[in-house]
Formats: sequence, structure tokens, C-alpha cells
Amino acid sequence: MPAVTHSLRRKLHFAKIQLPHGCRIMKNWQFMCVTTICLPIAAILALRSSADSPTKAGDVTESRVASDATEGNNWLLNGRTFDAQHFSPLKQITAKNVSGLGLAWSLDIDSGMGIVSEPIIVDGIAYVSAPLSKVYAVDAASGKQLWMFDPKIRLDQAINGSYSARTNAGVAVWNGKVYIGTGDCRLIAIDATSGKQVWQATVCQPNQTGITGAPHVAKGKILMGYNGSDDGVRGALAAYDADTGKEVWRFWTVPGDPAKPFETKALEMAAKTWSGKDSWKIGGGDVWTAITYDPVTDQVIFGTAGAGVDYGEFENIKTSGDRLFAGCIIAVNADTGEYAWHFQTSSPGQQTENNHIVMADLVIDGEKRHVAMTVPKNGFFYILDAKTGKLLSANPLVKLSWANSYDLHLGRAIEVPASAGGGKQWTVHNWWPMSYSSLSGLIYIPATDRQSPMQADPDGGNEWMKGSQGRLIAWDPVSQSTRWSVSRDRAAENSPPTPPTPEQKSGPSKPALPSTPFLSPTL
Repeated sequence: MPAVTHSLRRKLHFAKIQLPHGCRIMKNWQFMCVTTICLPIAAILALRSSADSPTKAGDVTESRVASDATEGNNWLLNGRTFDAQHFSPLKQITAKNVSGLGLAWSLDIDSGMGIVSEPIIVDGIAYVSAPLSKVYAVDAASGKQLWMFDPKIRLDQAINGSYSARTNAGVAVWNGKVYIGTGDCRLIAIDATSGKQVWQATVCQPNQTGITGAPHVAKGKILMGYNGSDDGVRGALAAYDADTGKEVWRFWTVPGDPAKPFETKALEMAAKTWSGKDSWKIGGGDVWTAITYDPVTDQVIFGTAGAGVDYGEFENIKTSGDRLFAGCIIAVNADTGEYAWHFQTSSPGQQTENNHIVMADLVIDGEKRHVAMTVPKNGFFYILDAKTGKLLSANPLVKLSWANSYDLHLGRAIEVPASAGGGKQWTVHNWWPMSYSSLSGLIYIPATDRQSPMQADPDGGNEWMKGSQGRLIAWDPVSQSTRWSVSRDRAAENSPPTPPTPEQKSGPSKPALPSTPFLSPTL
């Protein structure tokens, strides 16, 4: 399956995968969805003909999401259900028949850039976003394009337009409308039947940043953030009325101009953790992908990126303190956006961000707990109490060079000296979704072990090392341990390093100097 997915992404097609004839319904099939894999697998969930669909296209409601949770014939939300577990109860695909899957159809996307979006499948129709924030509605049974919506991104207005334009993580579908965040900071509602625009709202300033993440839904509201910590943008998460596009609430993640009143008491508290008179101008803390609505606590739980001052472009601005709410998991009331709790996963100074948050019920120390689970870029697997934000556990997902353990009392990683690891913290898990199975009790996490030489050599030259290894880790969240792990290319792990060519060599041959490898996943 990964090989098929890679081919689809490279050719800029998206496709349905055909089950072999005679396939029997099998038991204990677990669904794992990792961004670009979502589309071909999710299309299987929609094998019913769209002719059997109800008259109202895009018919997604809270009650339907709940009732469909055990059915699996649709993929109604990002993550499939509100808990964002990315798990399907369907049992047709097994280890025995997966090798017999084949291509049923493909559809060309008119773009020279890749597709990274997670599709939404509703009653046999796939809704998927593409580069330039375009949206496609496709009959999942035949591959026929039903409509395409082009928001006509205003690239000339976006300082970060190139990046924001070429990447879009997906759409949301709710009560007959399809929602897309655009590279020039707009949130647009589209009629799911006709593909025509219904309304649009401005989420951020296009001359500063853009939107690359997917919208999320909660209680009749569309939740939308934007990227930009590395561009000096003040981060926020905003909620919009799904029918009218009116902004209902906005939670700023970092304080603004200290000369002006604080928008909330939470920001007044956060301001005490910042220093440096100019640091507020490039606050950071953007919210672009890690958004989850939890009906159990009636909270929106989301993650933020690091503070703007922690990115290379702004390191000349001196500051100190925890810089809240950058590098945090935050919970707010779903109706009002009022602050409930936060937990800072990243130490100040780290150029990191928090990724997808998965909700689940676990038995921890003999007690049933409703928890939020996440793996930020820093490589630790965190479990938080969903109601209070209390840290329950934190352990490294892979071998790390920047830290080796976690102090639960202090809520901070125990970092190794800079001399041991170069003082760097590298990406361990990025925006690829995780999948949790309540059947196995395991969470499946895509990662990459990257080895990077850290050495000083005045005569130049390179020490050739093995390449990055994609890895799928089955993690037990209760015992906080790896149950199993498989690499993208096992053969490559055991192959010797490729020697440099004469043209690649620099300086006379000599023994390689000692180096300190970094082990981490990255894009």
C-alpha cells in the first residue's frame, strides 16, 4: 500500500482501490490512516453508489457522526470521528488480501504540486482539497468529477503565498456545505451539491501568512487556524457560524501589544511569562493542524507552534520566560472559546509545534481516564487528562539526543548537555495523523529515524551515513512502550553506507572524526 500511495502522490492522481473478487469479510482488521494514504483507503469506505445517497449532499451532523461511528461506511470528519482516532471498523482488508488490491480508477489533478489532504467521504462522494486550495467532489464509485471549486488565491497579497498556496491539508463537510481554508487567509463555505460559494470570511492577514490546515467542526461552528510562527505572526484559533460565516469567538494564543488592554484574563496571565519589549510583535503560537473537538468535555483541544522569537529569522530579539501559550496544548469552551487549561509540551527556545490530538478512554493505574494523547515534534508521547489538562505520562517515542527522560513534577524534559547533542531538538513526529484502535489498545504512529552527523572538520569532507528511515510504531499508551516497529525499508537499514564519489570528496582521505547522530522523524 505505501508503494501505491507514493505513486499516486508523485503522479498527482487520486484513486479508489479495488478489492479482489471473492474477498470475504474478515475479523479484526485495523485501519491506519496517514494523510496521503487516506484517500485511496477511504474511497473503499464509499463503495456504495452515490445513486443510493440521500438527496442532500454533504449531509453531516453531530447525530450522524455518532451513529456512523460503528458503521464505517463514511469518513465524515478529519479523523473520521470527533475523537480523531483515524480508525475504521470495516474488516474487509486483511494481511491476507491486502497484496491483491489494485487500481480501479484515477483522476488527474491539474497541478504541478503534490496532494497531501485527507479526504472526507459522505454517501459515496469524496471531497478532497488540492494545491491552490482547490476543492474537488468526486463520485467514489466511478471516479467521475462532480464539480471543482477554485477560490482563485490572491498570491500577490500573500507574503508567504508560495508555501501556503501549494499545500492544503483538507476540507470539512457539515450540513450540506464544504469548507476550505485558503492560502490567502480566507475560510470559504461551498454548497455541497452545486460547488458554488455560499460565504467567505477573513481569518488572518494575507500579507503576513496563509492557511494550509483543514477546517474542523464543533457544535455548528467551523474551527480555523493558520500557520506563521516562523513569519512572526500572532497565532489564534477562531470559530465561525457554519451557516452564516460570522465569527463567534477567537482565542489568541500569545499576548498582543502590551500598551493595549488584554483580550482575556488568560492572556493577562500569559503576558507575565514573556519578556523583551519587542517579542510580542512576532509572537508565534500559530494553530494550523492540531484541532480536536471533544464532546465528552465539551471542549476544543488544540496545539500551538513555538514562539516566533525561537525561529532563526528572529533570534536577534532577546527574550526569556515560558512564552505562553506557544508550544502548548490548550483547551477552551466549545461555545465561548473561554480558556479552560493548558499544558506546555515544549521547552522555551524550541522551534517545535504540537500535532494531532487523539481522544480515548484508557485504564491508567486501575482508573478509567478520558485522555488526550499527542506526539509533538520533540519526540515525547504525552497523555493528558482531557478535563483538567493534568499530565499523566510522558515518554520518548524513539531514541532522542536532546533529552532522555521527563520530570512529571516539573512538567519538563530532562535535557542532555548541548555538548552531547549539539543543543538541537529535531522533528520526531510531524503532521501525519496517528491512529488509535480500541480493539488492540495500541496507537499507530508514523515516524522517521534520521541520522545526522555532528562533527567539526577543518579540512572538509563528509562522513556518509544511512538515509532517513520511515517507521510505523505501534505504541502501547498505557505501558508507554513500543509493542512493535517496522521500517519503511528494512533492507536499507542493514545495507552499508554508499561511499562518496571522487567528485564528492573534499580534501585528502583520512579517518572519519567521531560524530553524534540525531535520531528523529522529519518531513
